[in-house]
Amino acid sequence: MNLFDAITEYDSLMAQIEELGGEITPEIAEQLMINRDAIESKIKAYHYVIKGKLSEIELAKSEIERLSDQIKTKENLITRLKETVNIAVEEFGTITPSRVKKLDLGDLKVWQKKTEALKVEDGLNDERFCKKEVKLNLTYGETKKVLDILSNPIIFDFVITPDIKVVVDKKSLKEWMLENESYLMEVKKEAEITNVEFETEEGIAGESIEECEKEMAAQKVKDLNLLSYATLKHNVTVIFR
Repeated sequence: MNLFDAITEYDSLMAQIEELGGEITPEIAEQLMINRDAIESKIKAYHYVIKGKLSEIELAKSEIERLSDQIKTKENLITRLKETVNIAVEEFGTITPSRVKKLDLGDLKVWQKKTEALKVEDGLNDERFCKKEVKLNLTYGETKKVLDILSNPIIFDFVITPDIKVVVDKKSLKEWMLENESYLMEVKKEAEITNVEFETEEGIAGESIEECEKEMAAQKVKDLNLLSYATLKHNVTVIFR
């Protein structure tokens, strides 16, 4: 008999006692004692099973951690070896039509693989690459009111609070940064050398500055601000064939 069956039997004995108006016959009393012993025995047995399984889980977790560390170590080794191979390909390889270098070793060919990773921090709000998403979380009743308002704008008797989120178009931002990489490097270098931030159009000193120069300076301010939120990193690895 398992624990579930023992509990079911106990419930059945309780029902019998209830039918007898609360009277416990000697037979029922004996069955209750046997039932209680069975339940206690099963609970203790289950307790030991649970403890054993918890120990097995902890052992498995330790093994997973050990294997994860091994995987990480091997991955780091592969990365370092690929970096060394890439140095050799860069030094002795030939340029392919796709503007990467290839090293032909006869039965083995090694290609460079270049990728760019764009990292954007929270807070970027450049209208060139950002758009605002507006979401309305409405109840059924509020939705009905909105539909009524569309047909009769006079009935506006409640406030809708929209959820506004700035979404960055990372694809167009990445393409623009790649196309203007040299310019952006100059802007960043100029700001670092002067150790001052570019001033806005209204704050540019000297009234004799031409309008186009003002616009260029203002544009640099904008682009320098963008660089404080967006970083483009070039990655190079090698592939074997």
